Amino acid sequence: MKISYNWLKKHIELNETPEEISDLLTNCGLEVEDFYEHQVIKGGLKGLIVGHVLSVEKHPGADKLKITKVDIGNGEILQIVCGAPNVKQGQKVVVATVGTTIYPLNSEPFKIKKAKIRGIESNGMICAEDEIGLGTNHEGILILDENCLQGKLVTDYIKTPNDFIFEIGLTANRGDAASHLGVARDLKALLNRNLIKPKTFEITTAQNKMPLSISIKSDDLCEKYCGILIKDINVKPSPDWLSSKLSSIGLNSINNIVDITNYILHDTGQPIHAFDFDKLNGNIEVRNANPNEKIITLNKEEKKLNGQEMVIADHNGPVALAGVIGGLNTCVDNNTKNIFIESACFDMSAVRKTSKITGISTDSSFRFERGINPENTYNAMIEAAAMVLEIAGGKIEFLPVEVNSKLIEPAQVFISFDKLKRILGVEIEKNVVKTIVSNLEMKIVEENNEGLKLIIPRYRTDITRDIDVFEDILRIYGFDKIAFPENVNTAIVNSAIPDKHLIKQKISNYLKSQGFNEIMTNSLTSDNYYDETEKNELVYLSNPLSNELAVMRHSMLPTMLESVAYNKNRKIHDNKFFEFGKIYHKNEDGNYFEIEKIALIVSGNRETTNWIKKPEYADYFYLKTIVENIVLHAGGINFNTPKISKVEKKLLDKTDVNTEVWFAELNFEKLLNNISKNKFELRDVPVFPEVSRDLNLIIDEAVNYSDIEKIVKNTVGKYLQKINMTDVYKGKTLEEGKKSYTFNILLYDSEKTMTDKQIDYIMQKLIFTFETELGAFIRK
Repeated sequence: MKISYNWLKKHIELNETPEEISDLLTNCGLEVEDFYEHQVIKGGLKGLIVGHVLSVEKHPGADKLKITKVDIGNGEILQIVCGAPNVKQGQKVVVATVGTTIYPLNSEPFKIKKAKIRGIESNGMICAEDEIGLGTNHEGILILDENCLQGKLVTDYIKTPNDFIFEIGLTANRGDAASHLGVARDLKALLNRNLIKPKTFEITTAQNKMPLSISIKSDDLCEKYCGILIKDINVKPSPDWLSSKLSSIGLNSINNIVDITNYILHDTGQPIHAFDFDKLNGNIEVRNANPNEKIITLNKEEKKLNGQEMVIADHNGPVALAGVIGGLNTCVDNNTKNIFIESACFDMSAVRKTSKITGISTDSSFRFERGINPENTYNAMIEAAAMVLEIAGGKIEFLPVEVNSKLIEPAQVFISFDKLKRILGVEIEKNVVKTIVSNLEMKIVEENNEGLKLIIPRYRTDITRDIDVFEDILRIYGFDKIAFPENVNTAIVNSAIPDKHLIKQKISNYLKSQGFNEIMTNSLTSDNYYDETEKNELVYLSNPLSNELAVMRHSMLPTMLESVAYNKNRKIHDNKFFEFGKIYHKNEDGNYFEIEKIALIVSGNRETTNWIKKPEYADYFYLKTIVENIVLHAGGINFNTPKISKVEKKLLDKTDVNTEVWFAELNFEKLLNNISKNKFELRDVPVFPEVSRDLNLIIDEAVNYSDIEKIVKNTVGKYLQKINMTDVYKGKTLEEGKKSYTFNILLYDSEKTMTDKQIDYIMQKLIFTFETELGAFIRK
C-alpha cells in the first residue's frame, strides 16, 4: 500500500521529516517496506539553468532555425541553434547545457550532447515547457520572468512539488489503516496531535424522490447502501492536482469521474463506484447471484456465476460484483451524462468469497475484506458527489438514498490496569493510558481505579478483547520503552526423545554437505499430475483459488518437479533438492489424514564438473546412498529403504522437463518411530579379523536389490557387518529378461575368529536361498 507524505498533510499537520514519519510508522506496526522520493515533474528540473539571450541570427542553411548567443552566467556564452519561432533577443530562457538530462512529457529522457545542426555547432538546448515536463505546450520556448538572473538554477524560480512515498506492508488485521486518513489516525496517536477538521460538504438538492429504489435481499450481505444521482455531468480528463495525487501512489488517471472514486477510496478507505445511470434498467438489488448468471467485468472478462457470489443487479441481471469490480455494460465512458454513485458497507466474508470465486482482487475488495468504517459510508458518498459537481459539473435533483439493513452496535471492552501491567511487564501511568486510547478514538464510557470501559470505533474490526487494546496501547506507547528485565526465568522442559527438530537439523546438515538445497513448495497443486486411480484419494478444496491449486498434494513429487523445471528453464541443469513437508490423503471411508515426509529429487550431475572432475550423473545408486546415509545420520537402524524411482516420462512432459530425474520420499514419522525404539549401545573395538566374500548373481530383471538385501540380512544374521553393491550389468551376453548383480558381503564374529567351515556354511546357505527363492544362477 502506497501512502503519500504530502497527501497525509490533508489530514494532520506534519513538521517531522519523511524519514522521521517512516520510523514512527514502522515502530507502531505499520511497517514501511520502502521509502522513496516521488518527482511530480520527472527529473525535478535538475541541471537546468537560466539563460539570457544576447543575440538571435538567422541560420544560413535552414529557414526555420536560428543561431543564438546565450549568457548562462559567470561570463560563459553558449552558441545554441534553436528552432522555436518565439525566441528573441533579451529573453530569459531555460537552458539545458551539454551533459544535462531532460525529461520530455511524452517521450523518454535523453542527455544533451554537443552537436552540429546544418553545419553550425550547437552547445546546448533552449527548452519548451513540454520538453522539461512542465506542461503540454510546444509552440515555442518557455520564457521566464525578466527578473530571473542568468546562471541561476531554474528550480530557484520554479518550485517542483516533490513528494515522498511510503510503501507500507499492511497486515491483514489493519484494514482501518488502508487509507491516508487511516494512517493519519495512527500518527495522531503517536504525535498526540489533532487531525485537521475535515471539510464539510453541503449539497443543495430538490426534495424529489430518486427514480429508482434500493433493496438489500439479505442482512448478511450488506449493512448499509447509499446512492446519489447526478445529472448533466461532463466526463473529461481530470485536473492536474487530482491526476498528480493519483500518480504519486502509482495510479493512472482514467477520467475525472473514475479518478474521483479512486481518490475517495485511497483518501478515506471507503470504496466508491459510479454507474452510468442511463445504462441501468430498473431498481437496484444487492443479492446473491443466480446460478449461471453472467457478467462482463470492467477488465473485459466474462464471468459465469455459480450462485455464491454477491452482486449488484438491475432488472436485466448483475451490473457489478459487489465490493469487487463493476460491470462493463454500465461503466462510465466519454458519452456518459448521468451517473449513479454507490457507497456501501458490504459484508467482509461475502466480498472475500466473491473475490476468491471469481479470481478478481481489487483495491476495493482489499478494503472490504479487512473491514471498512460503516459510519463514513454516507459522508464519503457526499464528498464524492461534491467533487463531481466541482470538477465535472452537473446537478442533483433528487434526495440521496440510504438503506440500512441492520444496526450493529460497536464493541465494548473493559481493560484492567493491573492486567495491562502484568501483560506488558511495565506500569504505564493511567493518564498516559487514557490519552492513548482517546487518541485512538476509543471512547471512555466508564472509569474507576481498576480500569476503563471503552467503546471501540466501528472501523477497528480487529479489536474485540482487552488483549487487543493492550497491543494498541503498547505500539503507540513504544516497544522501545519496555526495559529488558534484569533476571530471566525459565522452566526446565522434559522434551520428547527423539527431538524432532534436532533430527531434522541433522538430516539438513548432512544433505547440505552433499550439495543439496532445501526448498519449500506449495502444498496445493493440480489434480492433472495424478492418475485416475489416485484421484479417489485426493483431498480437493471446496473453494480453490484456481484449477492449478485445487488439491492438497498427494505426493511431494509434482511440486518438487516444478522447482526442477523452473531451474532448468533458467539454464541450471544440475539440481539436488530436499524438502520436509506433509502429504494429504482421503481413505475409502472418506476420512482425511496427513503424513510428514522428507523428499529428495535429483537431476543432472552429482557435482559441479571441472577440468579434473569428470561428469557423473545422479542415478539410482547415488540417490540410494544418500537415502541410506540420511537414516544413519538420523540414528535409524534396520529401517527399510523407501522406494527410489525414476520419474515417468508422462509426468516429465507435464512440466516440460526433458532429462532424467530421480525421486525418493521417506516417511519421516516412521523414521522417528524407528529411532525412538533404538537403544544406544557401546561395542568393543573389533579384535578379530573381518571376512570379505563376493557373489555374482544372474537373476530376473523383476527382482529388486531390496529383495537380495533382505535375504542376506535374514540368512547371515548377526554375522553380517555390511553389504555393498559393486556392479550391475545388463547386456547381450545375458539372456533376455536377465541381469547380473555383483555385491560384497563383510562377515564378523565378535567372539572368535571365523573358521573356513563356518564361513562356507553361511555362504552355501545363502546361495541355496538365492537359488530357491529368487531362481538365481550363481556365477563361480
